[in-house]
Amino acid sequence: MSDYSAQGSITVKRLRSGDTITLSFSQNKIPLYQSVDTDTGSVSPDWSVAANQPTVTPSLTSARGNSVSLVRFTWKWNGTNVEEYPALFSVDSTTGALTITGNLASTENYANDVLTFTCTARCAGVEYTFERAIDVVITKKGASSYEGFVTADYTTISTEHETATATLSLFLGETQLSEYFVKWYKGSIDTPFVPVGSSTQATNTVTSSGGDTRTFGRADVDGTALFIAEFYLSASDTNPVTCAALRIVDASDEYNVVFGIVSGTQVDDSSSVVVQANLVNNRTGNSITSGLSAITWKLEVLRMQDDEWNELRESEYTDTYSPQETITVEDTDYTDSSGNAVTADVEVVATVEFTI
Repeated sequence: MSDYSAQGSITVKRLRSGDTITLSFSQNKIPLYQSVDTDTGSVSPDWSVAANQPTVTPSLTSARGNSVSLVRFTWKWNGTNVEEYPALFSVDSTTGALTITGNLASTENYANDVLTFTCTARCAGVEYTFERAIDVVITKKGASSYEGFVTADYTTISTEHETATATLSLFLGETQLSEYFVKWYKGSIDTPFVPVGSSTQATNTVTSSGGDTRTFGRADVDGTALFIAEFYLSASDTNPVTCAALRIVDASDEYNVVFGIVSGTQVDDSSSVVVQANLVNNRTGNSITSGLSAITWKLEVLRMQDDEWNELRESEYTDTYSPQETITVEDTDYTDSSGNAVTADVEVVATVEFTI
């Protein structure tokens, strides 16, 4: 019996050539995070300094090992082409890698930004379009909140790149902390991540001397896996100060779980979104709709709330190949611990067990 996990917002495209392509981002070890003093305009870290500049590199991977080439692409910052801001961004015309070369935070821009990558790729003689976004977290200097980050050199692994190395960082306002403790979970906050060959939950003890990286291998990833890092100020603390997540895809796994939108495009007061999970054979690109026995699905709905991942509900399905989950405003809207009305994105995680 084999277990598979996938997270709904991943960009996966089914090709007419019978292949499956995954678009993912890798980053250098510098998180997409800046803080700004809204009185003076002082920012930290200073991204005009080369050593502080974060780079995001897109990667397109074929499950069948086919060559995938970028035909054309664009990066947008909050909806505007980055080419209009040559002092802020540098783009590698071959790889599509985006380096932030100037400060995005300012006295007028102290809320989160969005970078969006759109591209046309060619595989097996056919062209396809992909799009994916990534957030830039911006806070005011002096803020008392913690922000945790997990960056990775690869977010898609395969027989060519069999491991992904994640780098941790924790900030309190504009200050990067050098000592903290991290617990790892896989798929949901109720499932501790236990690496292959170990009998205990994976943790990181970060000090000024190191300990801020963790390597994930193909044995840790069942098609697609969501790894959740909970940050603690010390190993003896019982409550995390914040958390972050990292999604890793194994493009060489035979099976993967892919989500699709059945109805709706966004959640608002008058509409909901229905997502559907499908089991896909990566080598053929086809959804599996028959021929399995003892097929059991578990769908979990998660929301980031008060700096913690909270499981809203968990549903189990048997004898179906395409379970569905409906997301409404009751899932996205909540009142935080300070009594403020908050809207948040929701993650849907699917795990399927079956016998062939």
